[in-house]
Amino acid sequence: MEYNAGNQAAHHSRCIGLAGYRPATTISFVGERSSQHLTIRYGAFVPGSDDRIISLAKRLTAPIRRGLRLPQGVRLPRMPTVETNFPRLLAPHWKELEMYRRPDCYRVSTWILLLAALLGNVAWAQSRCTDTPERVRCTHQTAWIDSSEIVKRRVTYQLPLGTPPPNGWPVVLIYQGSFFPLKDFNYHRLMPAGGYYEGKLVQTLLDHGYAVVAPMAPVGLFWETNLPGLGSNYERSSDYRFLGNVFAAIAAGQFGPLDPRRRYATGISSGGYNTSRMAVSFPGQFRALAIQSGSYATCSGLVCVVPDILPADHPATLFLHGSADLIVPLRTMDLYYARLQAQGIETNRFIERKGGHAWFSSSPRRIRAWFDAHP
Repeated sequence: MEYNAGNQAAHHSRCIGLAGYRPATTISFVGERSSQHLTIRYGAFVPGSDDRIISLAKRLTAPIRRGLRLPQGVRLPRMPTVETNFPRLLAPHWKELEMYRRPDCYRVSTWILLLAALLGNVAWAQSRCTDTPERVRCTHQTAWIDSSEIVKRRVTYQLPLGTPPPNGWPVVLIYQGSFFPLKDFNYHRLMPAGGYYEGKLVQTLLDHGYAVVAPMAPVGLFWETNLPGLGSNYERSSDYRFLGNVFAAIAAGQFGPLDPRRRYATGISSGGYNTSRMAVSFPGQFRALAIQSGSYATCSGLVCVVPDILPADHPATLFLHGSADLIVPLRTMDLYYARLQAQGIETNRFIERKGGHAWFSSSPRRIRAWFDAHP
């Protein structure tokens, strides 16, 4: 269901007095039945970026709360930090809102009342994260998991707010890129490799009901999945023991109520290769994978050989890659992607035009959508 506010410029000031509301702007509320999310589209198109959606909602509702007289029974609560994960409330309210259309504000008032009804009936979820255009910070918890008989590694994790589903929260493991461990979920705009958008990924997952678990690579450097001597003898690596212990801790409830049957993995660069490793060495344990700027588990930069036969139970895999990536060339990802396609394994890819070796602004949205599509 979609409703456009339109461009009734002559009516804006006397209807709601929205400062800065541009006559050429179209605002729509779209109920997306498949994912049960509400999207506000501002201008021609806002591509699902949660931070922009939330910022827009807050900005547009501020003057409404200051001066709008709402029909009896429709109220606006204080605006907390919100997420865009809504139940299907559009249809029940649509006929009700039809009664409140005023001739002089025909389009705009209906738009406001729709938002008012949603705000008045949805239990908004507080976020674990705070964000600005320059920084993302999410609260976190820490556990230490055995990597060997004498060494433990840090695991940074967090759960969504609210009541977990009956089987526990679905969980996403995020694997760090080389030299950048996810130790405190604190990101700023100037971080290399698009690190700010890794923070937006953590925020997006938490705000949409996914627990996030971020294990640390050895000494916070890089994963062993493609190191000479260990790539082909992975069971001898400390990663194999460490990650096996992490998965056991998830099943045992050490990180809280998590659903071991809804486990996902993503990562960038070295972490992207390690994401592929989940399909190779931990069969049947993951519902879907998302590989950012990486390729097959044993590939490394320019050197990449993908086996002729991949595991038959290889999880559905999304690739996100920059066309100008000089560290992990695009062709190495394409080799892996083509092999999955040839074997009939579900896969998809997104190529960022002129993109480099980095997270992209669309990565959080695309990765969450991929995981949503594989419950």
